[in-house]
Amino acid sequence: MIVDLLTALGWIGIYSVFDILLVENLFKPTNIYAQPGYDPGPYADMYHVALWALLFPATTLTAFGLSRKSLYSFLLFLGGWEDILYFWLQLKSVPQEIEWLPFTPTDVHLYARALASLGISLGVDDEVQKTVQDLARQIATIQPRAAMS
Repeated sequence: MIVDLLTALGWIGIYSVFDILLVENLFKPTNIYAQPGYDPGPYADMYHVALWALLFPATTLTAFGLSRKSLYSFLLFLGGWEDILYFWLQLKSVPQEIEWLPFTPTDVHLYARALASLGISLGVDDEVQKTVQDLARQIATIQPRAAMS
């Protein structure tokens, strides 16, 4: 369980490094990210949707399948670990207000959410994983209905 959790955290770390490379070396120098007040504009929005709503889930499921590692990766991502690692990997502290996240949480809220996601991840047991895998098998066996003439 701990190895799976650390693997998921490492996976999110890889995405954090990718995010740092693009945001710090492309978006900020070219002013695609408007500062201050954070009005990211369409390019930054498209990048975040492509990365976090499409690429991250697709590659996570491709890499780990329907497993604990995938579940932990999604839980930790939703818990804000990518945002925390974004700063920690640059040896920076998390800002007191995180303007680009929904509802503009403070650093305390982000840390609390991250710790909660870690606790939830540790609470996931074998039955949940078995249920998800059984459901996936059932979905895979569903045959589409023949088109009516």
